[in-house]
Amino acid sequence: MKRHRIGILILILLASAMMLGSKCSKQPQDKQESSTISYEFRKDGELSILGEDGEVKASFDIEIVSKKDDVHRGLQFRESMQENQGMLFIFDGKQNYGFWMKDTYIPLDMLFIDYENKIFQIAEDTIPFSEELIEVEGYNLYTLEVNAGICKKYDIKNGDTITWKRTP
Repeated sequence: MKRHRIGILILILLASAMMLGSKCSKQPQDKQESSTISYEFRKDGELSILGEDGEVKASFDIEIVSKKDDVHRGLQFRESMQENQGMLFIFDGKQNYGFWMKDTYIPLDMLFIDYENKIFQIAEDTIPFSEELIEVEGYNLYTLEVNAGICKKYDIKNGDTITWKRTP
């Protein structure tokens, strides 16, 4: 009888080890599949940033995001973006919408923009994959994400304004 119990115990342990091993081997594969999804830039519009003198400092082709699911995904899993491209998030402007860099491969400059199309806060050179919240100190109607270093290169700063339009 004792031998029978030991045999059953060994079978249970072997079955458990096999199930655990199968789960462990699947996790990296599942993660790899989600991170290798290919995203192509979709030009939805054009955006320019103007200095206080009204002169254009920089212009971008933009992908426009306003649906809740797309806003949460943003530039996640994208491995690159051209210098003249960006993503414009459109919100209702009734609260401050913070961001994080979870699953985002590209370091970014984030520009937070109010109802008057004025940049009121910039988060430069954000850290890829960081889950730390980038808090906004005002109500942002728009947020523009561009490659890190763009703000420095084109001297983009608080007080500059944007103009943008959708393209067919």
